[in-house]
Amino acid sequence: MWLILALSFSFTGSVLVYISNKNQRLIKKNLSQFWRKIGYCAWLLAFFSWYQTHVMSASLFLWFFTISIMLMIIPLLSLMLDSNKHKGSQ
Repeated sequence: MWLILALSFSFTGSVLVYISNKNQRLIKKNLSQFWRKIGYCAWLLAFFSWYQTHVMSASLFLWFFTISIMLMIIPLLSLMLDSNKHKGSQ
């Protein structure tokens, strides 16, 4: 249960932080800075969820690892979605 919560908070926080960035390409207009703060709160909740199941050092590692992986995957996902739009128009 805690693992699913930790992963969902990490994913939600990563999406909100990425979409509130001015250089994102997932949606046309970026979100306000309020949503970035909500994303940071989701990351904090993800850390506490990891801490419920693991010791401090392991939870800190898993927290950093999941956030970094998701922040790498989300821009790649936007590139794949963008390339699918171009394939349909050709």
